[in-house]
Amino acid sequence: MAAASFSTYFYVTFISFLGIFFGSLLALFTKEEMPSGKKHFSILKDFILAILFFLAIYPFNLNLILLILLSFTVFISSNLIKTIISERIHSIIQYSLIGILLFFSSQNLSFFLASASIVFFFGLVMSSYNFNEKHGFLKNLQNLSFSLLIPIISIILFAVNVYFKIV
Repeated sequence: MAAASFSTYFYVTFISFLGIFFGSLLALFTKEEMPSGKKHFSILKDFILAILFFLAIYPFNLNLILLILLSFTVFISSNLIKTIISERIHSIIQYSLIGILLFFSSQNLSFFLASASIVFFFGLVMSSYNFNEKHGFLKNLQNLSFSLLIPIISIILFAVNVYFKIV
């Protein structure tokens, strides 16, 4: 399957990263459910990262068992890193990796669209997990403003790749 065109990449990336906004809205309207859901969201974020890693690397024709082991390693590593650094820094690192993984998955349109859907879901989970009930909706979005850089960096990577044919 062909790689994504720049316009496809741009629009799909923009829409996929809107999960942050919708996750904050979801958390705003379900404040009562957030304390019980936060423990599940933490593991779900790591699981989604492992799935994205799998989808981004799969088109490179690696051995399937190796690919599964690498994805499992990403899941375990992400869980271990949480014990060392703060959750906010952990989310920034995860979201940065997701932008890079989305770029790599763009080499195959089918995997790119699947990855973009999962990025949307990750944004829902991440912003719901990081939602602070004591702050208002806009303050929570402001706290997640670092996330706006990730799609911009991802789109710049894609544009550079289109121009220089790196990957």
